[in-house]
Amino acid sequence: MDDDKSEYDVGFGKPPKDRQFVKGQSGNPKGRPKGSRNMQSILSELSSKPVTLTEDGRTRKVPLKEAVLLQMATGAVRGDRHCRQQFLAMMALSEAREDTEGTTDRPNELEEALMEGVMQRALRAHAQSKQLEETTTESAPKEPKDE
Repeated sequence: MDDDKSEYDVGFGKPPKDRQFVKGQSGNPKGRPKGSRNMQSILSELSSKPVTLTEDGRTRKVPLKEAVLLQMATGAVRGDRHCRQQFLAMMALSEAREDTEGTTDRPNELEEALMEGVMQRALRAHAQSKQLEETTTESAPKEPKDE
């Protein structure tokens, strides 16, 4: 019986010794292949790929994202309801992003109000500590001076 207790207990979170990972060996030996790309990197690469487009009889190369936006704007002008809705939504999103980017260097009203509240609390705490310091020095017994 004593030999059973000295051996390793198998249970929740304690797999049998022969099933445990070997020290120094990864549990996922293949892992993520090098050079694999996520959706964001693929989309970014595709959208910046140049395409040829003809505009007013002239041929020019533009990034795919620009060509798609031009096509969407053209569709909106021609009366395509879906193109117009998408184009207006993208314009609003772009303008909102510009508005928030421009204000990052200075605090907005909410941040100013929060900072004002913090300053007021700090001043009150400082005043209270000064007041407490004054009361403790006044109530302390004075030592006689040796003359």
